[in-house]
Amino acid sequence: MRKLKILFSMALVLATMVLCMIPSFAATSNKDKVYTALVKNGLSSAAACGVMANIEKESNFNPSAGSTSGAYGLCQWTGGRRSNLFSFCSSNGYSSNSVEGQVAFLMHELRGAYSGVLNSLKSVSNTADGAYNAGYRFCYDFERPSNKGSRSSQRGSVARSSYWPTYKNKDEEIRKAEAKAKEEAKKKAEEEARKQQVIDLVKVFDHYGIAVEFVNATL
Repeated sequence: MRKLKILFSMALVLATMVLCMIPSFAATSNKDKVYTALVKNGLSSAAACGVMANIEKESNFNPSAGSTSGAYGLCQWTGGRRSNLFSFCSSNGYSSNSVEGQVAFLMHELRGAYSGVLNSLKSVSNTADGAYNAGYRFCYDFERPSNKGSRSSQRGSVARSSYWPTYKNKDEEIRKAEAKAKEEAKKKAEEEARKQQVIDLVKVFDHYGIAVEFVNATL
């Protein structure tokens, strides 16, 4: 029994060493996820900033945000559009409360019933003023809140003053991030393989009594 305890203590030490080698991976903010998804779907930085300024006001980038009126998600979809969100995500392998699924649904709407809004977003210049125009048009024609004239102006201003300075040069960073993600995935796979090697090694030791013989020789 004492020898078995020594064997598994050795395995525990080895496993702990492997786990300590695993780096921590920084979480990506919902803002960055939304921006990245929009750009990958063909929007310019300015257009993406306009959409993001609206999402901030609608849900503060919380894909599970709800309201007493039944609105839900990043863009606070209601009624049939909310039901369509759930159906779209279910049919396309997304979680309905995920940023990825909701941005995919947003682009689905923009390419369909709201193609005019998409055309407006794609027509803005990739500048600070373009970010303002995108924020204004997305609010006025897609979100359509009460007092939409003044709110559209407010959201356009947020896009220009808050989001454009941060995201105007992020396109290249997205490409670098994709390369980094691939490298991290490779490292993670290697770490999982090392952990499995430890587990397999312990099984071999246990089966053949190698660890016990080693312990006997050193005691």
